[in-house]
Amino acid sequence: MRTKTYKNILWFAIAGVLVFTPLARGAVRLWSITPVEAVVAVLVFLWFWRVNNRRFGKGKIEGVNKDRGDKFRRTELDLPLCLFVGLGGISSLFSIYKYVSVLEMLRLVAMGGVFDLVVSNFSRRMGLRLVTLVIIVGTGMSVLGLGQYFGSLDHSWWIPNKFLASTYVNHNHFAGYLELAIPLAIGVAIGLKRDRLSSVVQFFSLRAGLIAALIIMSAALVFSQSRGAWVCLTVSLMVMNIVLIARRVLKKESLLIFLLLIPLGAAYIYGGYDDVSERLGTIEEINDEGSLEGRKKIWQGSIDMIKDNPLIGTGIGTFVWGFPAYRPEGLSARAHYAHNDY
Repeated sequence: MRTKTYKNILWFAIAGVLVFTPLARGAVRLWSITPVEAVVAVLVFLWFWRVNNRRFGKGKIEGVNKDRGDKFRRTELDLPLCLFVGLGGISSLFSIYKYVSVLEMLRLVAMGGVFDLVVSNFSRRMGLRLVTLVIIVGTGMSVLGLGQYFGSLDHSWWIPNKFLASTYVNHNHFAGYLELAIPLAIGVAIGLKRDRLSSVVQFFSLRAGLIAALIIMSAALVFSQSRGAWVCLTVSLMVMNIVLIARRVLKKESLLIFLLLIPLGAAYIYGGYDDVSERLGTIEEINDEGSLEGRKKIWQGSIDMIKDNPLIGTGIGTFVWGFPAYRPEGLSARAHYAHNDY
């Protein structure tokens, strides 16, 4: 297989996955995650097949090995990722619900496969195209979500209309996507160089487009009313700012990152003030399992689970079945997750 054909297959397949998963309601159901896992499995097989042929076939005999996809490219994340996947596999063997753990492991391996495929096969240009695609998808979903939030578009699969969830079922999941897309847009905007573009007009057009995308996605993030996303994005932008200044990537321009707070504040003031302020007020509600008090009870039960299962847990993906035995008094809700990623 020619290198150009091989690269095109990888690009369009990974791009298709990146577009399909958010549009398929976040790809959290079996019907939506299965085709993604199948595509990734085919791509990994294609990659290994190509590497094997190049290693033992014509490429090695003639000393021609110019394809960047001919070998695994190492990164600093390889060891922690391998340890994490390995721990997940061991956890699955002793799971209290092996069927669910196997499905969860397939998802985990698929995500690892996407990471390795991109790192080992994609050039810098192909990577930039993927980042651009994520920004475009995030902006498009934000436009759709804002239309739903202000009542002009339907969103029948997410009943609480006061939350902006766009194509997702859960507004927190949608906010999590924007948490990833917004810093990427900032990075691309900062990395634009006039001397690398064909004209000054192109430079300012791209910069203006990225700023517009940032404003739209930031507004959608505010109206998603995901309290965790607000905190996490603020912290990540602060860390991003510190790192860029420390590496002398930014100087006075670093204020551009903090200027992102302007559209956030404007979106908060316009139209959604009552809903957003009410959402902030629910943090201190005592009887709401989504409140801080309710989540403290879930965290306490989670800590007790960890004490009894310190090494391999109850099985990857089985929190909802393992938690009832540790549910504290006063918590009537069925906790599907620990409501705390850490």
